[in-house]
Order: sequence, then structure tokens, then C-alpha cells
Amino acid sequence: MRKSIFSKYVAVFIVLAALCSGALHAEIKHSQPPFSLTLSQALDWHETSEFATKDNVSRIPLATRIDPRIGALQANLDSHARILLAPDGMNNFGNYLHEQDSFNLYNFTNWAYIDTLNWFAGTADQTVNVPARPWVEAAHKNGVRVLGTVFLGIAQWGGSADTVERLLVQDDAGRFIAAHKLVAMAEYYGFDGWLINQETNLQAVKDEHGNIIPGEIDKERAAKLALKMQDFMRYLTNLAPPHIEIHWYDSMIMDGRVRWQNALNEKNLPFFQEDKDSPRSADAMFVNYWWNGEMLNDSAELAKQKGRSPYDVYFGADLWPERKAQRAFSTYTWLDAIFPKNAPAKTSLALFANNVNFNFSGTDKLPAYSRYQQDPNDVERFYETEQRLFAGNDLNVAIKDYEEWPGIGAHVAARSVISSLPFSTYFNTGHGRLRMKGGQKVSADDWHDIAQQDILPTWQFAVQNTMTKGLVDIQYDFSDAYNGGSSLRFTIAPFADEHIEIPLFKTQLLLSNNTRLIANVKSEEASASEVYLLLSFSDGNQTRVPLAANSAFSTGEWSSSSQVLSANIGQTLTRISLQVNAGNKKKTFLLGGLHIE
Repeated sequence: MRKSIFSKYVAVFIVLAALCSGALHAEIKHSQPPFSLTLSQALDWHETSEFATKDNVSRIPLATRIDPRIGALQANLDSHARILLAPDGMNNFGNYLHEQDSFNLYNFTNWAYIDTLNWFAGTADQTVNVPARPWVEAAHKNGVRVLGTVFLGIAQWGGSADTVERLLVQDDAGRFIAAHKLVAMAEYYGFDGWLINQETNLQAVKDEHGNIIPGEIDKERAAKLALKMQDFMRYLTNLAPPHIEIHWYDSMIMDGRVRWQNALNEKNLPFFQEDKDSPRSADAMFVNYWWNGEMLNDSAELAKQKGRSPYDVYFGADLWPERKAQRAFSTYTWLDAIFPKNAPAKTSLALFANNVNFNFSGTDKLPAYSRYQQDPNDVERFYETEQRLFAGNDLNVAIKDYEEWPGIGAHVAARSVISSLPFSTYFNTGHGRLRMKGGQKVSADDWHDIAQQDILPTWQFAVQNTMTKGLVDIQYDFSDAYNGGSSLRFTIAPFADEHIEIPLFKTQLLLSNNTRLIANVKSEEASASEVYLLLSFSDGNQTRVPLAANSAFSTGEWSSSSQVLSANIGQTLTRISLQVNAGNKKKTFLLGGLHIE
């Protein structure tokens, strides 16, 4: 990932720019404890040290996900490949512990389509990068693992073989001190493992000022350190308990040089697993981006030969639009290569720099996807770009777009954690321009805290009918909410079909004799009375419940409907959708809450 790491000077510039911009980012703790640690700080770390804080301890365990095939929108969607998400530079826009007084900080909502969040961060000085608690808690609510990053910088940008050597220090008993510290941090803070991103050319020789001496190399030292790094990886992977994963980034090879292989092959295999009977060096490999179909196939086969699952190999997709590998929305043959038609996925997938919706500033040829980082009023384009990544250019994950960017959801079955009662959501995205309680405004201030995010729709967004393109618009609405800072706004143009179905949640809920369905809804006209909640069950049966059932529905005000699901006792609910009847009038309404208890 040499292309994405900022030096300490760039990190300082970002801090100063944020402080001077009036963008209210002052509480983001760029490149400092407890999130970003120098190697010396990491080696001195313990739970009560000045580099640790209880405020960063996650209290939410990793939620269990249901079988992804349950309630799937399409047949033959892949449920084997794992999706890793690595926003580029989380230390620059995710390092906070408490609610912020800004609205337009970085956010993410499509948890149903990823399995792991990599807290990708680091500079030449800040080697160990710890995920922030609010993000860990939001991820864990959705069954998503979170990995910190150990970054050993590129030699030209401040990386040093001396730093690598200090990382690999052993005590008198032969134990790697840093390995024990890394496991202890993950256990204490409650996150799920580490990516080791070793991008320092160990053959490079530097002068006393830290500058590379041209033409001078040290092959002997480099080879010794590379071998010791392999020992370290084996030690760390073996030391980590089963719930902590260790990933290796495809970078250094055994002679100590950084040579991205863009595949799993004999040169980087020592940092994965050399043979079936040899110890693991890592639980997974994050493969660099310059690969092709042949390299993909060969890597999958090599993993199998070594007794490993091909899904332990994550092929990288670099989404930065300026890059040539897998730039967002412009190319997608790489996606078809990983997910061949009517066949299992070849490997897993690592999406790098999905934050193009936040801090891609645009080029002469391609304008920015949004200016949300600078302008909070541009939030609609911010979310639309994230939805486009997973739902495709048509913004409809229910129907595959064969002519343009299809979206990750065209190939991968959505995941869900909704398996027990009660289930409740207010569609709160974890930030707002106001705060509501029971439909009443209690604050008009901007705020942001992803830890407060509710379980959001599994599919963002989906419309089953093929003839409704352009007729249905679904967005998060930040001008009104029932509880929190947002609601779901539905705008549906007149249409002639019998009805429109809008899937929202994938579930596995066993209903009892007292199970009750509650919805919080608001509409400026009576259009919500023509909308139903469509409940789909494991036996194939469906039940329709009026969205405004048994309520004193008033236009222009928040209303709450409640209905006991007495006809569905003992049934397993697998999907919750909206069903909208045909009509010759535009329908606009807000859904502010949905509860099954």
C-alpha cells in the first residue's frame, strides 16, 4: 500500500488544515495515542500506561450473523468469499472517542456487505494504529470484525530497517515482545486482530540524517531481518487466540526487498504458509492490486495446495479514481474475475479506499463524488456514492446492472445479525443536524457518533420490480427523525404496476403468540395509508400489515402503528419489506422507526 501512506509531514499538514478550515474536525486526534503509537510507545504499552485509555474499550461483542442465504434477493449470490473494507487513512478522519459537534465527519452504513473493517492507517513514525471504539462498536453490532494496522513505512518516506529491527526484539526467553503487546491491545480494547503492512525495503542503507544512500545496499542484514520477520509472524499468529486474526500485506519478500507480487506465490508464501505441515505465518493475505485473472486463479490453487482456503486470500481492489488498477465505477472486469458467473467466488476481496465518497477532491477529468467533507449540505451525494459501490450505478441492489458498474451486491449475499427479539431501529445513521426524541426536537445542533448508529436496512436500497427504474427514491433524511438524527424518506412517482416491493431487512426471527409490530411513520398526505409492511416467512408465506395499522394517523405528524402478529405464531420471519400500491399520485413519507417485540 505504498501509494496511500502519508508521511509525518503530511499528517501535520492535515491537522493544521483541519484546524484552520472551520470544518470542526478539531476533536479528531490525528496520529497520537491512544489510536496511533510510535513503536517505542507500543513496546511500553500496558493497560494503565499513559498511552492507553479505558474510553477506547469496546463494550459491544461481535454479533453473530445468520446464514446469508436466508432471505436472499437473488439466487446464486456468493456466500463463501469474505469482503474486507480498508478506508484509506482512518487515522485522519476516524480518531474520536466521544460525540463530536460536527455533522460532516466520515461515516459508513453498508455493513451487510462486508465482513472485516481494516483500520488502515499509519505514518513512518506512527507504527501501531488502534481502531477507535465508536467504529468498533458500530461494526460489532453488525457482525463485522475490526483489524488494527502495524505499518512499517516505505524507506523513501521515512521507513527504516532500524524500526523493523526494534519491532522484532525478543526477550531472554525468545518471546517477541511486540507480539505480546499487539495481542494485549486487541484483547483490552476489544477489537479483532491486526494487518501487518511491512513496506520498508530492508536492503536500503541510510545516512545519519535518515536519507537513503544511493547505490548502497545491505543484503545480509536485510535477509536476516526478513527471516526474523517470518518467525515473528508465525509467533504472533500462533500466540493470538482464535478470535483474533492476523493478516499480512503482500509487500516484502524473503530477501528483505519490497516486491509486490500481486498474487499468492512462492515468493510471498513464507508470510502465509509454506507447506501443509508448516505453521501458519498469517491467517490471511491481502494481495496488492496489479493482478489479472491468471494470477487470481493460480493463487487460489496454490492456497488449496498448501491446505488453506482460497478465501484466506484477499485480492485487493484500489478504488482511488486516479489509479489504474480497479478505480471506482470505471472498471469492473476484475469483479467478474473474482465472482465468475454461475460458479463460486475464486477468492476473497479487499476493497481499499472506499472513502472516495468523502475525500476524493476530483481531477480535471472527473469531478469529486461529493463535497461532503467541506460542505455538510452535500450529504446526499456522499451516501449515494457509498450506495453506488454496493448497489451499482442504478442504485438498486435487487437487480443486477449488466451494462455498467453492477455493485458488490450483484455478486455477494447480504449479511444480517437480526436473529432474536426484540428488534428495533430508528434508522439513525450515527450523526445528525438535529436530535429528535419521540418525534419532538430536543436539539438543533450538529452531532456525530457512529457508535450511536442503529441497525440499518440490509439492502441500501432495493426495489424488486424491474419496470420501476427512476420511480422510487429512497434516502436518509436528516431534516426530520422520530428518534435520533435521521429517518428514511421514500418518494414514489405514479406508476401503473400492481405494486412495488422494497426489501429492507433480512431476518431470522421466530415469532411468538405476543409478537408485536410497531412502525413510526410521517407523511404530508395520506399516501402512507396505501403502504404496507410485507412480512416474508421461511415457509414461503407472506403477510401484509398496513403501515398505518390501528393508529390515529395524522398527516404531517409522526404517528405510531402497532399490531400483534397473531396469524404468524411459530413462524420464522426472514424478510421485512415495504409494499406500495399502484396509484396516479406521488407518494412521499418518512419511516422513522420499526420494531418487532
